Amino acid sequence: MTRPTTLARLTLAVTATALFAGPAAAATASTAAPMTARTARNVQFEGAAAPAAPAAPRAGVQLVGGTPPPTAGAAGALYGLRPAAAGKTKLSHGHFAFALPSGAHVKDGVDIENLSPGPLTINLYPADVSTLPTGGYVVGQPGWPPTGATAWLKLARATVTVPPRGHAVASLALAIPAGTPPGDYLTAVVGSLAGQRAVSAGVSLQPRVALISVVTVLGDLHPGLSCGPLTTTRSGGTEKVSLTVTNTGNTLQTLSGTLTVRGSGATRNVPLTPDGLNVIPGGSLTLTAPVTGLPTLGTLDLDATVTATVNGKSVATTHPNTLNLRFIPWLPIGIGGVALAALVALFFATRGRRKARRARKAEERQIIAAHRAQQHPVQEPRLTD
Repeated sequence: MTRPTTLARLTLAVTATALFAGPAAAATASTAAPMTARTARNVQFEGAAAPAAPAAPRAGVQLVGGTPPPTAGAAGALYGLRPAAAGKTKLSHGHFAFALPSGAHVKDGVDIENLSPGPLTINLYPADVSTLPTGGYVVGQPGWPPTGATAWLKLARATVTVPPRGHAVASLALAIPAGTPPGDYLTAVVGSLAGQRAVSAGVSLQPRVALISVVTVLGDLHPGLSCGPLTTTRSGGTEKVSLTVTNTGNTLQTLSGTLTVRGSGATRNVPLTPDGLNVIPGGSLTLTAPVTGLPTLGTLDLDATVTATVNGKSVATTHPNTLNLRFIPWLPIGIGGVALAALVALFFATRGRRKARRARKAEERQIIAAHRAQQHPVQEPRLTD
């Protein structure tokens, strides 16, 4: 499979990173909102509200709001990031997308737009991107060692000061090492307001914005899926069915699935969620579905089908094992068993008492007979000559 000219486009929602304050603080991952091609937006807000009448952002700008430093004035700080070439090419706004052969390199830039009345200083860093098991992406913290495509990305400046109502561009360069296998690779450029931390309940929050970069190394793309077994957990009258699916191919894939429930003379389909999320090569996603209307006595057969699509085209399908659920009314059976056990115990107890009573009566008869024999001895007849 060869990548078509038009690449799948993604827009990443703004990230909000929680950093725990104090000496015991540890680096934690920035959690990005789930990404879906069907609900992608170019503008996202995070943190404090925007100024009452901020300057309108240009197309494709990813926005983030936060508590401003003292020099920024009373209005909330608001800034945004976008690729420097957004609006100048036919590519979608709001993210980077590169399709290059192995060994190639390209230059671009991050356009930082300040929509606040005061100057802002923005920290930039490249970050690894991975898939969350529950859906969506997570980006790495500043200072984490870069891996994969993140190591290919170099920023000209780590800190940029942007004038009020103005913008500035930080150059970046991407160099793909020779011999890199074909496939989709993800990295991100993350921006945060320098020195800005909002503390709440002992937790320091730092809003960040991340621009995803999809790097496609040209060549044959091989989609593929693998899945673990179906598992269930009971909660009241609902069985929660779970399934973990892994992208074993070398291309970004969008997953959707259906759980088929057969039993009680009927067949029904339940959608697996989350639906329509992207999973990077090597990433995994856990899909779930609730099964309600459980029978009191009987069986249900569960079958799942998971489909991967690339650019809206189905490229791979997987079926896990069939799971058979048996339903037995243990409470009535348990009550009946206890009642039966009580009856059996009563039977044997009554039987034992009857035997003991018969034994006592037999003993009494023997005693009475012996007493009578003593009172009235039997006279033996005498023989005469």
